[in-house]
Amino acid sequence: MITESADKCRALLFSVIRQALIDHRAAIRASQHELPEYRRSKKLPHPTRSEILAHALQKEPAIWIRSSDRGEMSFEWCCEQVGIDPDWIRLRMNSNELLGRLSDVYK
Repeated sequence: MITESADKCRALLFSVIRQALIDHRAAIRASQHELPEYRRSKKLPHPTRSEILAHALQKEPAIWIRSSDRGEMSFEWCCEQVGIDPDWIRLRMNSNELLGRLSDVYK
């Protein structure tokens, strides 16, 4: 009974991590539209991929993922509870294949 309950809690925390990554990907897509429009309105050159990523990294999902906070419900705490290395995710959070890999890890 306790193990089943613990498994459900870990699955929920895994879903929180996965949703943060989905939200981060959405922030990147939004930045791909917002930043060029803003730069165009100011007659500035089109942003580079690095500039678009830097813009997305200022959004809430990336701030949570990149935080070094270890308190309850922090990114690091959630990762620890489900057995995922937070640095592994951080190194790959801007890559396209990460969400697919995470789905394979925790089914």
